[in-house]
Amino acid sequence: MAVNLFDAKFYAALYPDLAAAGLTTPQQLEAHFRAAGINEGRVASAFFSPTYYGKTYPDLGKAGLTTNGQLFSHLENAGANEGRRSSVTFSPYFYKAVNPDLAAAGFNNEQLYQHFSVYGSSEGRASSEFFNAPFYLATYSDLKAAFGNNYQKALRHFLDNGIQEGRVGSPAVSLSIDPGNVSSSAYDLGDLIAKGTFNGSVGTGDRDDYYRFRVVDPINLNLNLSGLNDTTALKLFADSNNNSQVDSGEEIASVNGNALTPAVINKTLGAGYYYIDVLTENPASNTLYTLAMSPSVIKSTNTVDPGNNQATAFSLGTISGSRTVSDFVGSTDNLDFYSFVLDGNKNLNLSLNGTTDLASAILYRDTNNNGQFDSTEILGSVNSSNNSLGTLTQNLGAGTYFIEVFTNTPTANTSYNMTVAV
Repeated sequence: MAVNLFDAKFYAALYPDLAAAGLTTPQQLEAHFRAAGINEGRVASAFFSPTYYGKTYPDLGKAGLTTNGQLFSHLENAGANEGRRSSVTFSPYFYKAVNPDLAAAGFNNEQLYQHFSVYGSSEGRASSEFFNAPFYLATYSDLKAAFGNNYQKALRHFLDNGIQEGRVGSPAVSLSIDPGNVSSSAYDLGDLIAKGTFNGSVGTGDRDDYYRFRVVDPINLNLNLSGLNDTTALKLFADSNNNSQVDSGEEIASVNGNALTPAVINKTLGAGYYYIDVLTENPASNTLYTLAMSPSVIKSTNTVDPGNNQATAFSLGTISGSRTVSDFVGSTDNLDFYSFVLDGNKNLNLSLNGTTDLASAILYRDTNNNGQFDSTEILGSVNSSNNSLGTLTQNLGAGTYFIEVFTNTPTANTSYNMTVAV
């Protein structure tokens, strides 16, 4: 079976140039979208994000489904039925759980998608753990003034602007499905790109609540566990071997909180799957909790990701004055190579800071031109951890030089600022 997720009214309202071109009927609008609009980057429904859909499900890319048209077609013909998330603003499982009339009607995943597309998005129904249109408009007066009670426009604003602006899209939610007691039955939150808050409880007979999420683009993540009655642990794990469970050696952080002090974790995370475990320390204790997740995308100043070898190094050009770059190195991208040129004898200063984990930078010159650096070619190095400043000053002659920025352990993830100055 297939579901039609094209919304003619939404498409027409979003793109008034189509009416000016004489495309006004639902049939004309849909034909334009499928023939041209989707490949132009136009969106056909308030809640579908091809970028999110493609990145959240890497199996689609491996199957050759990479264009917006291919991803939208997959959602209509297979993804909706499989219960895949179309964006951070829609989860068929959550939608069914918080709308008892749909559950009572026995709607399957395709029917849930169709209902939200035709009715729910304009009615302002809660649609995911991260988005509730009435709450979003009520929370931000500027959006209420701009959109009134147009819930579809509010949803679109959240996807296009609100997440990047750090706006909160939903109140704290109590999940109807209890997060599993082991990692294999964790509650799956999809690609974590928006702020979310979850109310729950752990205690006798249910000591653990596991949550699972995916990171596509490196993020800084703040976790805050509060509202506790007793000592409770907050743990963060990386699924380093991609076996969909927590194994020994994959713990990134563990912090205890209590009735007076929340448990807080701040970490930089690279691409991959992660787990959160909320765990009572005392088997006989019972506690409520509020878990707040606040991700923020790490911004890079580089137009492309620096290569992971000398041949693909990011060129900083000829250094005159000062050049600062910001990027990320970590478990899935632990090497960044840069090259630069000096046009004469210079005193060069290399500095590294802005880190959340241990990172190092090595300065070298490929004197034997073998396309890689050897131990005898190293001119110096700097280290930075927890935003400490590492500096190196060298007097260098004219020529081409290289810098390798890297992390020191397999689980280290950090953003960094590197400055090269003469």
